[in-house]
Order: sequence, then structure tokens, then C-alpha cells
Amino acid sequence: MSIHAAGFSDRKVPSAVDDWTAAAGRHVAIYRNGVQVDRGQVEAITADGKILWLMQDGAQYRRIIEKVPGIELCFLEEAGACPAP
Repeated sequence: MSIHAAGFSDRKVPSAVDDWTAAAGRHVAIYRNGVQVDRGQVEAITADGKILWLMQDGAQYRRIIEKVPGIELCFLEEAGACPAP
């Protein structure tokens, strides 16, 4: 089974944010391997920018997101910043 057959991709999210410390209080979309998996408002973020609390849009209230390979975010407020889900 190839890495692509397993659901992984080398796609890059347009306008992905590298410095997650700038995300506090912002509305963001979360991507896993180029596919949008969540969206909401960043409630809090660690000082090193590696972990954030996301107040989700939808049925779930809150979740923790860790900045690991394959996980990216982009700001929703910026027109054209995120691709459509």
C-alpha cells in the first residue's frame, strides 16, 4: 500500500500559518494532510505555539490540536486564505 493509498498526501495548504502563536483569538481552519478536518476559534495556545485549544464550529465544543507533521492551519478571516472544504 502506498502512502497515498493510505490517505496521506503531500499537498500543501495555501497560506498555511507557520507561527501558530499568532492564532490566539482567530478563526481558523485545521487541515490534516491537505484536507480540512476542523474549524473554529483558537481559545488558547502554548507559548511555544505547538499546542492550541480550538473552540469548534459544530457539535463538539472544544478540542486540543498539536502542531505535528501533516497538521496545518490557516486564518479564515483573510479572503482567499483557505481553500474551500
